[in-house]
Amino acid sequence: VNYFIVVKFRFNLGQGRVIISSDSLLGLNQWHHVEIIRVGKEGMLIVDYGKAQTGTAPGKWLSLNLEGANMYLGGGVSLNRARM
Repeated sequence: VNYFIVVKFRFNLGQGRVIISSDSLLGLNQWHHVEIIRVGKEGMLIVDYGKAQTGTAPGKWLSLNLEGANMYLGGGVSLNRARM
């Protein structure tokens, strides 16, 4: 059985969420190159050196304050262990 995933980059500057998804399925149990870039309201996701997928946050805010926030990277978060 082959399993595949889609990579998603999500961010919210306080006035609405942006979800940027990879444009192809990725095989599990393989190494992949993933870049996420955010400059101001613009976000970019590049997977395996392919075409950049982009998205723009709504509203006028440009910065993201993570002080005191729970932040995680990965496939999911355990509510009992979400402390960074």
